[in-house]
Amino acid sequence: MTTPINELESEIMSSPNLIFNPRKTPLKFIPHRITPTAPTPRGRGGHQMVAINGTDLLICGGWSGTEEFDDTALFQTDRGEFVTEGPGLGGMPARSCHRLVVARAHQTVYMYGRSSSRVRGEGTELWHRTPTDGWSMIHGRSGHGGPTAACDVAMAYIPTVHGVLVVGGTGSGPNSPVSGGAYLYDIEKSAWSSLPCSGSVDLQRASASAFYDSVTDSTYLIGGRTVDNEDLRDVVAIQHGKQHTVRVVSRAPVCLGFHCAAFDEENRMIFLSVAIQNVDKPDTLAHNEIWTFDLTCARWSQIMTSTTDPTQVYPLSNLYAELAPLEDTSPPHPRTAHQLAYVPSKRSLYIYGGIPQPGTSATTTRLDDMWQLELVSATSGHWQAVLRSAVRRQVMFELCATSSPTPDLLGQLADLFPRQFSREDAGPVTVLPMPERRRLAGLAAREVGVADVAAIYPGIDGAVPATDDVVLASRLHLLDAILYHVT
Repeated sequence: MTTPINELESEIMSSPNLIFNPRKTPLKFIPHRITPTAPTPRGRGGHQMVAINGTDLLICGGWSGTEEFDDTALFQTDRGEFVTEGPGLGGMPARSCHRLVVARAHQTVYMYGRSSSRVRGEGTELWHRTPTDGWSMIHGRSGHGGPTAACDVAMAYIPTVHGVLVVGGTGSGPNSPVSGGAYLYDIEKSAWSSLPCSGSVDLQRASASAFYDSVTDSTYLIGGRTVDNEDLRDVVAIQHGKQHTVRVVSRAPVCLGFHCAAFDEENRMIFLSVAIQNVDKPDTLAHNEIWTFDLTCARWSQIMTSTTDPTQVYPLSNLYAELAPLEDTSPPHPRTAHQLAYVPSKRSLYIYGGIPQPGTSATTTRLDDMWQLELVSATSGHWQAVLRSAVRRQVMFELCATSSPTPDLLGQLADLFPRQFSREDAGPVTVLPMPERRRLAGLAAREVGVADVAAIYPGIDGAVPATDDVVLASRLHLLDAILYHVT
C-alpha cells in the first residue's frame, strides 16, 4: 500500500484492456410491453409460468378474482404471440397457487398442487405434460409417505435422481397449517418418500421458491412466509446425498415473503421480482424490485431500470450512474401474484399477469399483460471508466482525509472535479457522478473518519480487516472492490 495513489491512477489510465468479470457488474433492464395481435388469455393471478423449448413460455391455471382456470397457453417469445392449448386437457381440474417445474433433458413439465382443494388429500396429485401430449396424471393423491400440503409449496426437479422435490406449503383453508416437510417423488418408481434432512434450519414455510443447482447438487429454497404469516428473507441450501444437509447460505437485503423467481441455470443466477410495501401504507404495494442472487459468489444485487438510482450493493455501484444510454421506458405496473421466467436466448426476463396494486386478493381485477425485461450490463469501456472514476475518487478522498477542512481544500477539489481522461482508446470519458461530488465536498468541510469509508464503498463492510487508519482502510476497500470485479 506504499504506491502513491496518483501512480495507480496513471497505471489504470494506461491499461485500456483490463480484464474484468462481466458477471460481477450491475445489470439494468429495459422494459418492453409486448402487445400480441392474437387473443390473449384472460387476466389472472396465482398462475404458473415456466420457460420451455428454449424460447416458449408455458402458462397454466390461475385465479381471475372470481373463478379458477383450467387452461394452458404457450407464449412464443420469437413471435410475441400466444397459442392457447385449450381447457381441461387430460381432465385437469382448474387450479391456482400450484407449481410447475421442467425436466429440461426430456422437456417434460411436472405440476403439483392447487388451492381449490376442499377435501384432505385433494390437490396432492402429480401431473405431467410431455412435448407430444397434453396433461395427464401420473400419480393420484400422495397418501402415505407423501406431502399433505397442496397450496403454495416449493418445488424443484432433481435430475440426478429423476425426481420431483416438494417442500413446505399449506392447505387450502384459511387456517390450514404450514408444512415443514420435504418429500421426493421418484418418477421411475412412481412413489413418494419423505426426504431425511439433517440440520437445524426450519423448512416450515409457504410461498417459497426452489431451484436445483447441478454444480453443487443442491436445491436452493428462497424465502416464503412462516406459520405466523411473517416474511422470510433466507436462502436455504439442501445439499443432496445421504444426509440431505440443510443450511442457510445467505439472507436477502429485502423481505422475500411475496415474490416470484426464475433461474439462469448456466450462470447460476437467481432472479426475483419482490413486492416492496408502501412505508406509509403497509397494506399496499409501493413498487416491485428485481433482484439477483449469484450462487457462485453468494452476492445480492438489485437490477435497475434506466430511470432509477444504482443499488448500493455492488462495490463501486455508486459510480455506475451512466452504465449505458437506455431508453426511458416505464417499468411494469406494481403487482403481486404474478409470474417471472428467464429465457437465456433472449437474455430477458418475462413477467405476466398478477394482481394490480394497490389491491388485495379480494380484488376482482387481474392483469393480462406480458412484459419483456431486456437485461444489459456494462461494456469493457464502461467498466474501465468506472475503475478510473474509483481511483480518481480515492485521490480526492485521501486529500480530504489528510488535509484540514479549509476553503483552500474545497478549491482543490473543485479543480479536480472537471478533469477527464482523453485517451481515444480508453472508453467513455471519466467524470464523477454528481452525488459523489457532493459527498466529497461534504467531507472537505469536516474531519474525515473511518465511518466515512463505508459510505463511498458500499456493499463490502466487513470484507477487509478493521483499522483506524482512514487512508489504509479506504485503500483496502478500493483494492477489495477492484479484485471483486476482475476475478
